[in-house]
Amino acid sequence: MGDGVVYADLGFLNHSMVFQFGFMKDPGSLALIANMKLSGEEMDKKRFIFRNKIEESLESDFKVIFFSGEGICHLSEDELINLKSKLLEYVDEIVVFAYVRPVVAYMSSAYQQRLKLKCIDISSSLAPNYKNRFSKFETVFGEVTYKIFEAKSLLGGDVVKDFCNNFGLPYYPIESANSSLSLLSIKFLYHIQNNVSLTSNVTPKPGIFTRSLKVIGKEKFYLPSYLVEEVLEKKSSDIAWMNERLGLDNRISEIPYNVVDEMESFDIISLADKEEILGLESDIIFANHVFELTGKRISELVEECFIIKK
Repeated sequence: MGDGVVYADLGFLNHSMVFQFGFMKDPGSLALIANMKLSGEEMDKKRFIFRNKIEESLESDFKVIFFSGEGICHLSEDELINLKSKLLEYVDEIVVFAYVRPVVAYMSSAYQQRLKLKCIDISSSLAPNYKNRFSKFETVFGEVTYKIFEAKSLLGGDVVKDFCNNFGLPYYPIESANSSLSLLSIKFLYHIQNNVSLTSNVTPKPGIFTRSLKVIGKEKFYLPSYLVEEVLEKKSSDIAWMNERLGLDNRISEIPYNVVDEMESFDIISLADKEEILGLESDIIFANHVFELTGKRISELVEECFIIKK
């Protein structure tokens, strides 16, 4: 970033997993890490490597260093205390800055991420649980700066530009790495995961799903309004807790345009949709991964799982 301001080089742009391995007592309790099926020895090795990466970054030459990863929220209060202690060995001040997704946007994103890991059910468990996620940071670090994560509230609709502006940093435009999947992508991924063979020892690879499926479909995935309303009612006190911190008069609990009365069936696609999915057979890495997971070719899954609407 220049002038002694650096974004920590930990081997990944998203630092979540590095901090989870580095500071969590049991990182294997997280679904993404559990799916790696690591042995105890492999887990210890990663813990050692990632802890060293964090320390090496802190020993580098900087005036300001940034760490970023939504998965850091999985650390417990005690683990955050250990993290704070380690950081203060190298820095004079720690600033905690959090972009917060509104309820509906969070639930939609959470479902897509869970689906990539094989959790196919849509339920109220998708709720953000803001207080559980953030209050421990307030307890440990004393102050957290919150900002709503939505295009109309971000400078130029760009979270990187907005972040740089908040900290007086130079902004260099970058290509968006948005991994949001279309409705068609989610329909097909749902059926892939629902057909994973009981005898398969292959772990679903979210990176392959994101890279390959993002090229099909244009229609957006919308949550059903009944589920959103259920979450807003059940989690009203939790949502009020975050609204108070954002000072936005219930903005995060607004039901935007991107909900539908009833969610479209995941079993029905058009003929054009079918052709788009079949086009993925030319993506050898993706097609092989689907076969490893399900024991079926893409064309077989399409024929078995979908009704083609006329």
